[in-house]
Amino acid sequence: MMHGAVPLLHDYLTHSASRLGGKVALVCGNQRVTYGDLDMRSNAIAHNLTEAGITRGDRVVIF
Repeated sequence: MMHGAVPLLHDYLTHSASRLGGKVALVCGNQRVTYGDLDMRSNAIAHNLTEAGITRGDRVVIF
């Protein structure tokens, strides 16, 4: 689902997860994360931020 005329990073990630879900998206040392896992993890972060009352324009630090 696109958010307006310009796709957001989330749109690209969701599209990639639907096409390449089991393929490796990120590698850091010995850890590998698939597109499907990355999509699930980013959605979980987004939901947690929303539940915490974070809204568009708020600044957050994620580490």
